[in-house]
Amino acid sequence: MKRLFLLVFIPSIIYCSTATTIFDFLNIPCGARPTAVGGGFSAFCDPYSIFYNPAGICNTPFMTVSSTIRHYIAGINSGILLWEKPDFNGVIGIAINYVNLGSMERRDIDVNLNGSFTPISLSTKFAYARYIGLFKGGISVNLIYENIDKYSAFAPAVDIGAIYTPPSIPQLNLGFSLNNLGYEIISFRDTRENLPYKIKAGTIYRPLPPYTFSLDVERQINGRQDFILGTEIAFSPTFVFRAGYSSRGQDLKVGMPMDVTAGLSFGVGLVRNRLKIDYTASSMVDLGIAHQISISFFD
Repeated sequence: MKRLFLLVFIPSIIYCSTATTIFDFLNIPCGARPTAVGGGFSAFCDPYSIFYNPAGICNTPFMTVSSTIRHYIAGINSGILLWEKPDFNGVIGIAINYVNLGSMERRDIDVNLNGSFTPISLSTKFAYARYIGLFKGGISVNLIYENIDKYSAFAPAVDIGAIYTPPSIPQLNLGFSLNNLGYEIISFRDTRENLPYKIKAGTIYRPLPPYTFSLDVERQINGRQDFILGTEIAFSPTFVFRAGYSSRGQDLKVGMPMDVTAGLSFGVGLVRNRLKIDYTASSMVDLGIAHQISISFFD
């Protein structure tokens, strides 16, 4: 029953979709580093930018293979597989994002047991980014699929983004993206629903080499607007500390002292030769702590 409760309410409560949308799993932050700085990431240049602003993969200098494991409350697990490579005068990338809630009991209207089923959510992104004058530009095509028991939904979508670094202020990045622009082709119901469309704008600023500060603003299709703050401190070339805050976490408050942690996230990053390991813990208040670990190889 607990898993069934989460299946129904996690998209609307945890990920803040207050209007009728589908594929709310797309709102789950992807990657340990982006999650650690609050989940904004629209002005960062990183392989995991493929999930936030595809223009951000433009600076990927080597072929990169990465995997992320995400562990949530009630044993819900999901993960990411990512591959990117400089090619075609830019960078190409493929990313798979999946969520598996595990086996659930199927019961009829009289609550009699009638087998089991496994809800699955899956998206596959194909991205390309390159320099266009002073701008980094990127686009990705996303094939999105969900299955719940005998019912399925499918939609293609597109992300478009750009990042600009003013020549006079090389410490500053300005990012803008349109996310989840698509149409539901196969629907769970007779009426097609909206995808979780977003408009995002953000900036990062590096006043001194060890420090990075970020600010993002997101507006969703339902009219909701959130802001996200993040910071990174590189204590050495091999160790980075990160912290972030997202106003989306306010929906998790339950009127208890632990509410002060709502929307907070913390993480660390370790780099050793061609290996990079990032870890993040995000507060879900009384629901527990969400964990992500990303392991990346560079060639």
